Amino acid sequence: MIVESTTELQGRETKPYSIQKMIVAHDGSTAAEKALNDAVSLARRFNAEVILVHVQVTKDNIVDDGYSSLRHERNETQSDVIELTNRLLSGGIRSRGIVRTGNTGDTLFNLCCEENADLLLMGAYGHGTQDRQTLGSTAEQLLRAVPCPVLTYGPNASSSVVSAQHLGPVLMPISLPCALSSLAEAAKLAKIFGGSLELFHAVDDRSQPPIRWLETECQVLASFLRKNGVRTRWSFMYGRADQTICSKIREIDSPFIIMPLRWRKGLSALTADNVAAHVIRQASIPVLSYRCD
Repeated sequence: MIVESTTELQGRETKPYSIQKMIVAHDGSTAAEKALNDAVSLARRFNAEVILVHVQVTKDNIVDDGYSSLRHERNETQSDVIELTNRLLSGGIRSRGIVRTGNTGDTLFNLCCEENADLLLMGAYGHGTQDRQTLGSTAEQLLRAVPCPVLTYGPNASSSVVSAQHLGPVLMPISLPCALSSLAEAAKLAKIFGGSLELFHAVDDRSQPPIRWLETECQVLASFLRKNGVRTRWSFMYGRADQTICSKIREIDSPFIIMPLRWRKGLSALTADNVAAHVIRQASIPVLSYRCD
């Protein structure tokens, strides 16, 4: 069952936002190349700096956690990073290359803080020797802790956040009730990427909240975003959160997902633990997440 409001209202505009500095976690994987390509496009749009980071994992730090940089041989050397950085510089992109040795999650977290990064782009995988239900401890560690938004490319992500391949609104899964303060970052990100939003709530079949309450909650949130200059519509669907989110992506032809994340014992969003991990594993588009305390 789907209940939907398709009316879009243009609210008042606030000052424009931009990206000035991005960190790209690059390990030579396909997902990392997709992240780098998007970073280059964003750098050209905003005249931003790209910091290309390769973490060489020491033997003591190798953990079978599913994250790509821990699951591929460390065959990218200092000269490889320099070559990539020079390629960006020759294309007119302000860039730096950094190679560090240590724990991947800790290293990337520290760099995001040191550089005051506006965005972290990375690849993450949910497969390995077992059919894992999470992203791997490194990726989850970063999504939990890193202060800036994180653009994550799962194993099935095939599109760019800046291409015209997908024409629909950006899908934003939300939990209900949802504090208006948690949507401020979403409004900022929507303006950066120049897209409209579709707020989406997956209703747990077991809870069965009143439809009128769901409609009222969604209308209030959508109204807040519109007043902040973001074209917004809303919908909700009954079913398991990760499955309904992926179904909705295809239905509305969304270019990427914005996910505000809250934490319980595990990586969680919406109504179930590890929903974000499931979505990143399955989605054919990137997932842009931010912490929602």
